[in-house]
Amino acid sequence: MLVLVRTALVLLVGCAGMAPGLIDPSAAAPPSGVPARTGGVAATSAAPSLDAAEVQAFFDDYLGTRMAEAHVAGVTVSVVDAGRVLFEKGYGYADVARKVRVDPQRTPFVLGSLSKVFTWTAVLQLVEQGRLDLDADVNTYLDFAIPDTYPQKITLDNLMAHNAGFEESRYQQMKAPGETPEALGTWVRTHIPDRIRPPGQFSAYANYNAALAGYIVERVSGTTFDDYVEKNILTPLGMERTTSRQPAPDPLARDMTKVYAYEDGTYRSQPGYDVTLNAAPAGSVRGTAADMGRFMLAHLDDGRYDGRAVLRPETARLMHSRSFAHDPRVNGMAHGFWEMDMNGQRVIGHAGSHFICNSLLMLLPERGLGVFVAANSLGSMDFVGPMTFNDFERAFLDRFFPRTLPTVTPPADWSSRAGRFTGTYALTMGRSESSPDKLLSMLMTVDVKADAKGLVVPYLDDAHFVQVEPLVFRQVDTDALLVFHEDGSGNVTQAFLSLYPQTALLRAGRTRTAGFTAVLLLLWLVLFLSFEIAAGVRLVLTRRRREPTSSTRLERAAQGIGGLAGVLTLIVVVISVTTVMDAYAVYTGDLPMWTPVPLLSVLAASATLGMLCLSGLLWYRRHWGMVRRIHYTLFALSSLGVVWIMYAWRILGVDY
Repeated sequence: MLVLVRTALVLLVGCAGMAPGLIDPSAAAPPSGVPARTGGVAATSAAPSLDAAEVQAFFDDYLGTRMAEAHVAGVTVSVVDAGRVLFEKGYGYADVARKVRVDPQRTPFVLGSLSKVFTWTAVLQLVEQGRLDLDADVNTYLDFAIPDTYPQKITLDNLMAHNAGFEESRYQQMKAPGETPEALGTWVRTHIPDRIRPPGQFSAYANYNAALAGYIVERVSGTTFDDYVEKNILTPLGMERTTSRQPAPDPLARDMTKVYAYEDGTYRSQPGYDVTLNAAPAGSVRGTAADMGRFMLAHLDDGRYDGRAVLRPETARLMHSRSFAHDPRVNGMAHGFWEMDMNGQRVIGHAGSHFICNSLLMLLPERGLGVFVAANSLGSMDFVGPMTFNDFERAFLDRFFPRTLPTVTPPADWSSRAGRFTGTYALTMGRSESSPDKLLSMLMTVDVKADAKGLVVPYLDDAHFVQVEPLVFRQVDTDALLVFHEDGSGNVTQAFLSLYPQTALLRAGRTRTAGFTAVLLLLWLVLFLSFEIAAGVRLVLTRRRREPTSSTRLERAAQGIGGLAGVLTLIVVVISVTTVMDAYAVYTGDLPMWTPVPLLSVLAASATLGMLCLSGLLWYRRHWGMVRRIHYTLFALSSLGVVWIMYAWRILGVDY
């Protein structure tokens, strides 16, 4: 679920609990050169159905190119339009070694986080039955209590919009292949993430939201989540080759696509990534393109398919409507779907990733059009992953719903005002504050730079955004918006990308950036290595000259404590970085290397404090020469900086 780093991304306008400094949504006028939005729905005009031959030509060309470039073994596609299946096709192989081609009717693909739309559909079914209330405290439905960290209650509406205020904790969300996942109720009870902000403030996409909602479905329905989904969604829609069960039952399991990474010029199967989910409602569904066509048709026809209804019309329309947005001018969250408006088209959908597999579902409700794409290889992250899905979306909409935009140019005084927008912004999605996962948030950032043409966002392949209103920027060649908010003092503190409603961008302090941390670690490493090299050189010279050791007890203690602090710190840093960056190990909870870190980090910090004390004594008693004392003091101070890093990034004395 690389739902993390380019992943990488996850709102009722004006809802309670908005952060100080957010503008009043009702007062925001659409910027010039940008299409108006009406209640979160971009204006569209009626259009005839698409032509099947043209759709196939698009996919043949697009996937023929992208699959080759990204080394993707297999893709499955379904397109529905005007109440019928317009196009289905499998591309490439489900099993490369056996030359089994992808069959859109038979080959199930891993949907990853796209599974969440089934969870949210289940929630809305129970809402329309009066058994759930979107605005009720979720504790009403639980047999345990979500801590009351903030006075505001967490509601199902908050869970659907991912603005409940939970941090993201990746630890033990999954089990290794072949292992039985924990009971859903047990897992959500024992893995409650910390609440790090009030509900309703920012969207911060996190799997616990859907897992908790799935458990509420279990509690209220009196049946397991898998049984509920099968009985109330899959069976009525005739989705016979789709399941949320883990492992998938036969014959689905036999026909399931294998998953691949392209290594050394060949596709290599990756069975080790066939994990099961403890947080099952967040990502356990596997299904075929044909079945997903039925699901799309139901959602596009007010909850009905082939004479059977899974939602009432008013409920389906509610699910497709805006729930929350950081700003009325950017895409927000529908009730479980993401708003993905582009090219003047109203689009809702969801993307998914499961380490290697990636998927995307797009609905254009006003046009009765739905598109589903899923891929079985790591390379698909380049064009249909959770943080790159807009690449495919734009290619599709540019082909069938092209749009000419007015040219935008920077204001005359742009250079004098550019600096207030530049800097590093931290994503709210995928962020932990209480565990060593916090270290990953250094990478969950967006750098905003400026040049003569406007703002540059390297995160988006150096896309240029030009100012069209005081706090609103439009991408030069698309209708994507970047909107900033100020605090009460007029300082720019927040930003929102219309491409990614699942996250807010909060200006990061300089000391909490990857750049600052890297510089501090590099400085420390240089001082540590030079400390050790100098000690080694002195030892060699002393032995060659056969001179007796003339150092005092204080000097020997300073040398020994410095070496110990450096070695312990190096061990902690290496283990911390390698562990936290191994998403598979963190998700499955298989972290044997982490066991000594809490103790070693405390010992490293203690040794560092000893260095500082000894440094003071060395200066007070005038031991060693001036240069050596300065070097030792700088080494001690840089080591203290690394201890601060351990503390700031939740490594010092902290276990998973």
